[in-house]
Amino acid sequence: MEIRNQLQLVTHEQAMRLKAAGFDWITPMKCKDGFYFPNLHVALALKWARVVRGVYARVTFTSCNENIKYFYHINNTCGFAEDYDTYEEAESALLEAVLSKIEKKEV
Repeated sequence: MEIRNQLQLVTHEQAMRLKAAGFDWITPMKCKDGFYFPNLHVALALKWARVVRGVYARVTFTSCNENIKYFYHINNTCGFAEDYDTYEEAESALLEAVLSKIEKKEV
């Protein structure tokens, strides 16, 4: 397993959904092929959801005989429907779930 020492960025689609949901925190921009995109980390997007929208969201894990699986909670409801092999996969899925709840006005 490759370990990288950097935080995961939101996808372009997630950035657009965050903006539509009211995300207005200033973030650094990165340039790719002449276009500028927000350099927004998933962790910061989840912090915004917690601070501004009141959504308590977190990633946790279970381990059994060195087999670690990650899953997420939203407002104390566990996302056990799926488990993930990496923290980053679970964190990205968590952001997707949070955005879906915001879009459906469930939070």
